[in-house]
Amino acid sequence: MHISVFRKHKKNAGDWHSVPARFLPLKGQETFDLAAPETIPNEAGTIVLGGGGLGRPDFEPFLNALMRPDRKYQVIAWGVGADSVTKKKEILSEPTDMERLSSYFEDMDDVGTRIDFADSPLKNNFCWVPCASCLSPLFDSLRDIPTKRKIGVYEHLRESVVQHLPRKSRITNRLFEGIGFGSNRGSDLEEKLRFLAESEYVFTNSYHGVYWATLLDRKVVCFPFKNGLFSFRHRPAYFHGQSVQDALDAARTYPDALDECRQANLEFYDRMKQKYGDF
Repeated sequence: MHISVFRKHKKNAGDWHSVPARFLPLKGQETFDLAAPETIPNEAGTIVLGGGGLGRPDFEPFLNALMRPDRKYQVIAWGVGADSVTKKKEILSEPTDMERLSSYFEDMDDVGTRIDFADSPLKNNFCWVPCASCLSPLFDSLRDIPTKRKIGVYEHLRESVVQHLPRKSRITNRLFEGIGFGSNRGSDLEEKLRFLAESEYVFTNSYHGVYWATLLDRKVVCFPFKNGLFSFRHRPAYFHGQSVQDALDAARTYPDALDECRQANLEFYDRMKQKYGDF
């Protein structure tokens, strides 16, 4: 048995396009929803779990069910992320409870996580493997298109960015002339990436809004309402109530990020193939 398990729904583009089997020649083309663990067969073989932010308190029962004591399969977590602190309608002022992020995946057989533990005591325990969506060829075709707007706001489907912007700036500031709005709702990857690529700056509270805009070599300002948004290797600027101009000035690009993320995924694939054979 070789299968993929992830959060199987089409309302969140990041979840839908984070599955490694979409971009690599894995045998695990049969897919199951982590939120329905009772449907996952307990047979010998490999399960590729992820990607997506599967490590969070409300998903912990599903992860525990997947890691059942009598399991006959081995679990490879791939590109998985985590959140342990969420403050809806608020902005976190700093990373907090970051060590907890690792606890969701500690019992799995191999873990490639999108969480960057480089500055943590856990750096030797986990392999940095960012979301496999970086392997999409759409990044190659969209990365160099001209921008059409100064700022694109890309929102999480359940949490607003605009609520945190100063009201005066939102209405009158010249920086917001021609502002564009998008969100991670839906499953059309090209639509999401094109919107991000057409924005010189991206304001977002979506994990994949930060990630994809960075891979497209755009400048990103993140509005962190959960601590998983502090876990990037290529870190965005963070908005904490400062002026909009100050947030823009703090943002930068990472021209090598796309190549680095792709290399990390391909190296992890090679290591897993050496260990498990064709899976």
